[in-house]
Amino acid sequence: MRGRSVQLFIAALAALLPLHLLVLVLRGSAFSGFDYFEMVPQVVAADGSVIWSGLFTHQNDHLVALPKVIYLANIWLFSGSNVSLGVVVWLLAVLVGVALVWGMRHQLPTSGWNFVIVCWLLAVYLFPLQGQHNFRLAMSGASWILANVFAVAAVALLVHGRPVLAGVSGALATISYGTGLAVWPALAVIAVVRRRFGKGEIAMVALGAASVGLQRLTADSDRAAFYNWNVLEIGRSMTVTVGGLVTDEADVASLVGLAAMIAAATAIIRLGSRLADPAPLVLIGVITYTMTGLALFGISRGIFGDDAFLASRYMTFAALFVLATSLLVLSIDHRSDLARGLIVVMALGSVLASGATTDRLDGRQLRADVHMVAAYMGAGVGVIPLYSDATDAAFRASGHIPFHGGFAADCGRFGQQLDPGAIGISDDVTGRAATLRLPGTDDPILAPAAVDVVPAFEISGWLDAPEDVECVLIVDDDAVVVGIAILGRPRLEATGPDATLRAVTGWDGYVLQGSNPGRALVKLRDDDRFFVIDRVPDH
Repeated sequence: MRGRSVQLFIAALAALLPLHLLVLVLRGSAFSGFDYFEMVPQVVAADGSVIWSGLFTHQNDHLVALPKVIYLANIWLFSGSNVSLGVVVWLLAVLVGVALVWGMRHQLPTSGWNFVIVCWLLAVYLFPLQGQHNFRLAMSGASWILANVFAVAAVALLVHGRPVLAGVSGALATISYGTGLAVWPALAVIAVVRRRFGKGEIAMVALGAASVGLQRLTADSDRAAFYNWNVLEIGRSMTVTVGGLVTDEADVASLVGLAAMIAAATAIIRLGSRLADPAPLVLIGVITYTMTGLALFGISRGIFGDDAFLASRYMTFAALFVLATSLLVLSIDHRSDLARGLIVVMALGSVLASGATTDRLDGRQLRADVHMVAAYMGAGVGVIPLYSDATDAAFRASGHIPFHGGFAADCGRFGQQLDPGAIGISDDVTGRAATLRLPGTDDPILAPAAVDVVPAFEISGWLDAPEDVECVLIVDDDAVVVGIAILGRPRLEATGPDATLRAVTGWDGYVLQGSNPGRALVKLRDDDRFFVIDRVPDH
């Protein structure tokens, strides 16, 4: 009895991984980025109305109709917050697990330590820390993981004799993301293994043909010129992507991925007469789906080289493949300590390798917060990648963050003249305005002509204050607000007359072009005063 209690306790600890990922989502930036800035204007007009036809406009050769519906709902309900969208993506990952467990019901290996391993496998690979890009930059996960939900559900439904519903779910996967196309080979494999081709299967094929036809009819044919059809390069890209779960060294990743694929093939061969059993067949369907999707990555992204396939956004898909393979191996060799050991090592390696990914995404999310300042001050176009006039118009018209009336750094509006009497100096509030530079570079501004090319300059520095800081304002010599900055990561700086290293808070923001920034001010929470921390460097 005591042994079972220990097993249940260790199994319950697996919940810490998805909860940790949820915390990362909740503490992340409310501002999104990249393709999201192009997709929102496809469905939101400059007057705030919905462009329904824009649901079928492709983004990088992907039909993302259903994710755009989610984006719209998130704009209406939560002002387009990337955080609320991330919570939705987290819940979608839960649904992937529900669909998989339902498909394997009554046949999951749940005795003794196998139960513990299954719980950890679900936690590690449904909420992969290596794939946290799709959760923390949620516009990405809303398409990748939504397609996975419908694909896994389609596989499970067909295995359990519901071909029409499987066809509907497959069609929904197809219009969620390009990877959804990979569900149809998986359903074909299941139909062949089950040897059932009745009216339901015919309806499923019709739904598949219609959804794939819609996907291709609405596609941008020019993208085909970028496709890579070299079989060897496609194969390498597949192995690198899978191995990227445990390492960012492409050659090592390729070997790890190859080993995982050999394990999947070996397990399927060893099934023998059990090939058509529900649980193994569900896993075979998921493996076929993910393998086909990995091949599609290689075809459509092969021109970008190995490093592209090590990106965090691909790891959610690779994790689903490893999860299905691990469960299949475990169901066959549930008594083998070697098999269980290798499965655990792979899962542990994925978790341990995620530190660098977390750091990179922390930096990216901080950058997104700074970009939000640029958008708010009207300097987004020309400063934020892919942020266009159409994006700005759609955001403003729909009340999208940061134009929703609750911008966190709004402690002084641009053009507002502060009361000189509210500006002072405090020995307890110190800092420095360290750099003023061109956006996207590390170079200080040298040429006055640069003012004519960019809408704003980046500014950064540090501060040390005894109380909570609300924000940093940049004002000109007339105390008119010409810039805003937000707080960043703590860091060590040499402070004081003896230049002692101390932990201080970094800050980053933007100064409007054409202004004459003079001083950087700090505003403390629950205090109407502003404290000068430094003069702004000349430019």
